[in-house]
Amino acid sequence: MVNIHSIQPGGGPGGVDPSQGGKKSRPEKGANSPAFADFLDAAKSGSQKGGADAPQKAGGPATPPAAYLGRVTSAIATGKQKVIGIGEEFFKLVESFRRELGNPEASLKDIAPLLHNMELYRDKMLDEVKEMPEGNPGRKLIEEMAALVSTESAKFNRGDFV
Repeated sequence: MVNIHSIQPGGGPGGVDPSQGGKKSRPEKGANSPAFADFLDAAKSGSQKGGADAPQKAGGPATPPAAYLGRVTSAIATGKQKVIGIGEEFFKLVESFRRELGNPEASLKDIAPLLHNMELYRDKMLDEVKEMPEGNPGRKLIEEMAALVSTESAKFNRGDFV
């Protein structure tokens, strides 16, 4: 740990040197150090007088200000709304698939189009996931929903529901 000394009166470690009188020394004015007034006058007039030490205008075109992107919270809310919308549509498809599986009058030929719709929606969900940032918690949720569709599709095509 660093040992920090408190400010002590003149003479102590970290203390103020009484010979300085409490003022910091300034560089002397001379030929090599133009006065602030010279810089101010040069800036007001826009001229390049004063030699190499005078302020220079930046070359090139001026950079336009950045476009306003909107509030960050609105982008987060939009991302959250997107995940909620995807989830709601997913659960509607899965619920209709579950309902048809439980219906004794529905044949596998009747259920196959529902499964095909779920697979198409899974592909759409995976496209949406690619646009999401890596740390987004909604990303993992959507990936798990896509995995569920893949599992149900494999079970249906394998004949587990016969």
